[in-house]
Amino acid sequence: AGTSIKAACHMNTKIKRFKKKVKQILPRLPFGSALMFYLAFLQNAKHVVKRFKKEIREADSLLVNDIWTAYYVHKYMPEKKMIFIMHNSGDLYSMLYIQLPKLKRGAIHHFLARIQEEIFACAARIVFVSETAAEKFREGNVKYADKAVFIPVGLEPVECRYKHTYDKIEFVSTGTVCTRKNQIALIQAMEKLKDPSAVLTIV
Repeated sequence: AGTSIKAACHMNTKIKRFKKKVKQILPRLPFGSALMFYLAFLQNAKHVVKRFKKEIREADSLLVNDIWTAYYVHKYMPEKKMIFIMHNSGDLYSMLYIQLPKLKRGAIHHFLARIQEEIFACAARIVFVSETAAEKFREGNVKYADKAVFIPVGLEPVECRYKHTYDKIEFVSTGTVCTRKNQIALIQAMEKLKDPSAVLTIV
């Protein structure tokens, strides 16, 4: 039994190493990038929209937060009024291209451009949570400028009337570690702060 367990553990380690190697190699190849893109983004969105198609059949309008779900909502439920919520200024694929740079050209690139155009065209409104982002979108997408709407997140400024009694204040940053997210600025700010009770955690 002990030998069998050791053999199984050794096999599991080999499989993990193999999977790690595959994940490192795939983004370097156009086909590998396309496969990873489908499995990580399109497949999940397709599954979600198909699964909830019956439940949301009675809805008049749909609020959609990401381009992949929007694509399948438009594909499977074109009769629905879709409100597309943007969390950027119209640059939908910048993070995707950082993760999978091989998608920047070829058939997938043209597919992504087509999706973007379709969603902007079919959306009843394109909602932004930042006024600056909405203005930038209007400047770069004149054709869809009348659809761009700024709606703030709804948080009123709150006056802090108490002091913390914790031993430390922890700042947490979550997201892809890259130039665009600029975690280096947070590190530099913490350095300038020079407060031993302040801690920065980057996830």
